[in-house]
Amino acid sequence: MELFFVFFFSNPIFLINQLLRAITIIPYNILLLLAVKKNKQEFRKSKMMMISCLVALILSVAYFFIPGIVAINVSQEESIILTIIFSLYNAGYMVPYIITQGVLLLIFGIKNKEKYNSFIFIAGMLLTIDYTYLIISNFFFLNYELYSTFRLLFSVLGYINFAVRISAYVFLLIQGIRYHQNLFTALGITMVSLHIALFFLSPIIVSLTIQFL
Repeated sequence: MELFFVFFFSNPIFLINQLLRAITIIPYNILLLLAVKKNKQEFRKSKMMMISCLVALILSVAYFFIPGIVAINVSQEESIILTIIFSLYNAGYMVPYIITQGVLLLIFGIKNKEKYNSFIFIAGMLLTIDYTYLIISNFFFLNYELYSTFRLLFSVLGYINFAVRISAYVFLLIQGIRYHQNLFTALGITMVSLHIALFFLSPIIVSLTIQFL
């Protein structure tokens, strides 16, 4: 087995995949940062939430310059080791997002639950579930035999998780409408629209990229 580090800019498919991730993460954190900043006097732990958004924005840009891993000449015995390596690598990529996008939003929601009901808290909980599922499912996707065995299950779970993700942004939209916070309303509408569009367009974009290589 031979392992190589490949920068996203040197591989169109890697670059497109990273751009598709950034397309959702960057607008979300910019709008959430602005929404919390505008109402920072009314929110508790607003500074924590704004710092979280800034960290996520920095990470989303920094990840373009962190190389991915490519493996060749992999034997069947080595595929298990490779799955573990890729899973750990992906976890290192995703765990900061679980914290910044999910866990800290959940805590922010708890701290403001008394004044603003449970909308932000529920959104944080759903996004934590979303990112946790992505890490766990990635282990199976990286192992072809496991993925083939549970293909139907993960197809169903994938749709369920997509619904969980959309629901999280709907709750942020409700937060904006219920409390007349226009930036939260814009955040909810933007993210629901982006994720639905990418859900249908991402496979087409990746397919077209492969065809033109």
